[in-house]
Amino acid sequence: MTKLSALIGDSAAIRTRTFQIGGVDFRVKVPLSAEIDAMNNRINMVSKEEVEARFEKSKKDFTESETVKFTEDDVLLEDRSLREISETAIKAERRILEFVKLIVPQGGGTMDDLTYDDIEAEWPFAIQLEILNKIVEAIQPGFESQRKN
Repeated sequence: MTKLSALIGDSAAIRTRTFQIGGVDFRVKVPLSAEIDAMNNRINMVSKEEVEARFEKSKKDFTESETVKFTEDDVLLEDRSLREISETAIKAERRILEFVKLIVPQGGGTMDDLTYDDIEAEWPFAIQLEILNKIVEAIQPGFESQRKN
């Protein structure tokens, strides 16, 4: 228990925000700065093995063309590295997972064992992005408008 919580009581309710998508109400826990830092570390710590596995899986979908070039150790898609795209995709999936885990489960429970595959099986990518944006908006009101300036 922190000094502040000892003085004012449990502040969990203060750290909970709500939003709605498609008529469904969501509650989300606003993370502390240290929790955000830990989330960012988990999102950004991508091993070479993970990138290589994603790269090899993705590489099978391409054949050489005017916009697709195979090099000795990469595939270039309109001059963009498939290895970099693979790493970016892994980070995007992790970001979605980390932020979805901030949702407070209805009826209790925990999101600790949730995986990106669970999310992907339930929601199309467009919905995932919409939910991610709603979570960010709920936990950091005004962040998007400040970012645009």
